[in-house]
Amino acid sequence: MPRVLLAICSALTVAVLAGCGGADVNQPEPDVQSQADIAPAPKYGGPEGTLEPDGIGEAKQGMSVDEVIELFGDPETRETVPGCELDSEAHSLISLIYDTQDGRTGILFDEPSEELQSYYTMSSELETADGIRVGSTYEDLSHTAGDDLEPLILGSEEPSGDEGVWYVEDGPEQRLTFDIQDGRVTQVLGGYTPACE
Repeated sequence: MPRVLLAICSALTVAVLAGCGGADVNQPEPDVQSQADIAPAPKYGGPEGTLEPDGIGEAKQGMSVDEVIELFGDPETRETVPGCELDSEAHSLISLIYDTQDGRTGILFDEPSEELQSYYTMSSELETADGIRVGSTYEDLSHTAGDDLEPLILGSEEPSGDEGVWYVEDGPEQRLTFDIQDGRVTQVLGGYTPACE
């Protein structure tokens, strides 16, 4: 079955190295109770917040590249990629790619305006307001989205609960799109994501 090329991406594994140091015997033992009340710092940085039809967390459609970098930090990769080949009026896109512990998240901007257009994630670290994330089952997606869940029909093959692309639309350029393989969500996309094969 032809695959939908909604974003160019591949999963990477990030190795985290921790430094070791000797303990200072003159320092008092930390108060375990007060340490438990401190929220841990994000391990990997990058995008955080809820996956929405118009963005990730505080990063919303229309924001600039610089505004998103200020929110999420510098990406591992910044590159310019072609827009949808099926749309003769499509512009090139600026892609900010953030690697996480278990996948990759890309945020795409219209090149001329440098405004956020869409995103994709192949990481289970981010989820929708309904708790759907990479690894969720099609049944979970269908249950939470209900009648709003629509199949994206490409060619003659209609998506199924085992394989295909499904979406929930929140406006003409705002949707959540879910790539299903073997009955599980493998990628979540948001924003303006035209189908390009």
